[in-house]
Amino acid sequence: MNTRRKYRRCYEPVDLGALPVDAVNRTLQTELEPGEVRMSAAAHRHMAEDHPADYATCFAELPRAIADPDFVGQSPRHAHNFELVKRVRAANQRIVLVALGLDRDERGRYRVRSCYTIDWSDLDRRRASGHLRPSARQNPGR
Repeated sequence: MNTRRKYRRCYEPVDLGALPVDAVNRTLQTELEPGEVRMSAAAHRHMAEDHPADYATCFAELPRAIADPDFVGQSPRHAHNFELVKRVRAANQRIVLVALGLDRDERGRYRVRSCYTIDWSDLDRRRASGHLRPSARQNPGR
């Protein structure tokens, strides 16, 4: 019997509210259906263990990044995902990027694939390439 087991912390799934489908559809010219956003336990673990330096900022800002993104985009390398980006006043002056799946789960929820921070030069590069666009919010003055 192997007594050496790698300790793995358990992470809970998190329900994150409604996707702002009107803003996403207007920005990306898509026809996504309304739905809630959920981060599975596996995605939660991925965010915490693969992006540990970003975890505290991302976990705190994730609901706001989903509800009111500053930028919406789709990476040419990840055709089945789209991205929501929120500028935050974090201590490290970075920007929260949330990658979500275009396909919904069996309950109609959009799934968080990953969440991490990017820096201002990444944001500028993605905007210049057309990969990210300002969110077409209903109330852009917010």
